[in-house]
Amino acid sequence: MKNIQILALTTGMIVSPLGQADHLLFPFVVSNPDNVVTLISITNMASTYGYLRYRFFYKSATNGDECQEYEFIRSTYPGDIVTFDASGTLGDGAPLNNDPDSYEGRFSLPSTTRAVRGYLLVNHYDKDTKTASKEGANTLMGQATVMEIQSGSAWGYQAFNDTKADEKPDFSKSGGVISTDQSVPFTFQPSASSQWTTKFFVTPVGTDMTGASSQYSSHLKFTIHNQNSANMVSDITCTGAIDLADIMSTATLQNVEDTGGWGTLTLDGDSGYSPAIIFKLDYTYSEDILQSGSANNGILLGN
Repeated sequence: MKNIQILALTTGMIVSPLGQADHLLFPFVVSNPDNVVTLISITNMASTYGYLRYRFFYKSATNGDECQEYEFIRSTYPGDIVTFDASGTLGDGAPLNNDPDSYEGRFSLPSTTRAVRGYLLVNHYDKDTKTASKEGANTLMGQATVMEIQSGSAWGYQAFNDTKADEKPDFSKSGGVISTDQSVPFTFQPSASSQWTTKFFVTPVGTDMTGASSQYSSHLKFTIHNQNSANMVSDITCTGAIDLADIMSTATLQNVEDTGGWGTLTLDGDSGYSPAIIFKLDYTYSEDILQSGSANNGILLGN
C-alpha cells in the first residue's frame, strides 16, 4: 500500500551509505488459528523498487525444541507499507487493509492446526545475486501486534533493526537486548484467584540469526526478592515462553500469590549460552478487576 506523503517525509531524513544492508527482526510471532494472531506491518523507506526476503523460524510450544525455517520472497515498492496476519487467520495470509498492490503471494506461516511461536527476519533482497541488497541503513521499519481474538486482548512492539548486517543479521548487541551475565529487575502482580498471570517471552539472539546457526539457547536464572529459595532456572532454544508460576517453588508461590512482588532475571554467561530479547507480559481476565474484557501489558526488559 503506497503512501507518497510518507515517502516524501522520510527519504529526506535517510543519510546512510548504500553499502549497508538493513534487516528487521520480529522476535515474537505467535500463531494459534482462530485464537491468537500476529499482525505484522513493514514499511519500506527505500527509494527503489525491489523485493523483500521473509524468513520465519518457528516451532511448537516446547521451549527446548529447535525451530524450522520457512522462507519466501515478495515484491516491495518505494514508500510502501504492507500489513498481514502471520497466522493466516485474518485475510488468509494476504495483505490486509484493502491493499491495492501486488506482492506475488501470501505472507503467512504454513497452514497448521497447532499453536506455534517463532520469530521473523525481513531484509531487502536481490533476486539476481540471491543476497541481501544494500539499500542503506534504516530503510525498513516494522511493528507487530499479538492479539488473542477470542478475548480481545493485545500487546505490541516495534521490530528490532540491524543496520550493519550484510548476509548475516547480527542482533547480539542491539538496543534492548539483555547480555549474558546481566541481571534485570522485574515486578509481578498477585496471582491468587487467577487475578494476574505473568509470562516471559524469550528469543535468544546472536551474530547470525539465520540457517543452522540460528538455534541459539539462553539459560535464565530467576530470583524472587525476600524469598529464601535457590535460583530457579529455565532454558530456551530459538524462542519460547516461561510462565512465572512455573519457575517458582510451591512455597515461594504461596508466599507471593496474594501480594505480588519483584525479582531479578539473569542470563547465564557460561560458554554456549546467548543473550536474549525478553518481554514480560502481565495479563488478566479477572472480573474482580475488570467489569468486562481483559488487560494485557507487554514490557521490554533490559531496555
